Amino acid sequence: MHKGRITVAGIAGLGIIALLFPWVEVSKSGMEAGFVFDFGMETWYGFQLWYGQLAAGIFAVIALAAVIGKKENMIAKGFPKMTILVASGLLLLEGLLILVVAGMSDKITAEPGIYVLIFAAILAAIAPYVFKADGTVHVPEIKDVMDDIEDSADIVEDKAEEIADKIEDKFDGDDDDDDDKEEKKEETKEASADDKAEEA
Repeated sequence: MHKGRITVAGIAGLGIIALLFPWVEVSKSGMEAGFVFDFGMETWYGFQLWYGQLAAGIFAVIALAAVIGKKENMIAKGFPKMTILVASGLLLLEGLLILVVAGMSDKITAEPGIYVLIFAAILAAIAPYVFKADGTVHVPEIKDVMDDIEDSADIVEDKAEEIADKIEDKFDGDDDDDDDKEEKKEETKEASADDKAEEA
């Protein structure tokens, strides 16, 4: 398997492992008889949170995109690379949102798992562009990366248009069949009417 594929799949695995780390710490307090009591801090791990489970699912999609295709070749342009890029962006956004919420709250503290999530998301987004076809590592120029992303976006757009055209043709074909059936019914009725007129 190509080193780039192995690397991306490994990074996705790291992201899933991040669920075993603490993600947030929540201050618990309560009031009784007019007194406010501090019950200490409660730690939540990634696998205990719905957004942690969502992150695991997205990392699984990244891993799948990394291993699908010809194993000896680098991850292909188009759907595979765009899937990894978009999924990584969603994970990065999720991690940053958690940090923002924690920063605005005096009861929630971000824990190491969130930083591992963000780190893995950034690595997953970068990894497909730092490997050459022969498996060697290089630092790509920004222009080359942007061109690669643009090519992938064009491929996805063309494929989507092709699928949309096939669906449209399918429905148009069904409509044409219905029209043909209606025309044949009308012709049959007209022929029957003519036959009756001749008999009369």
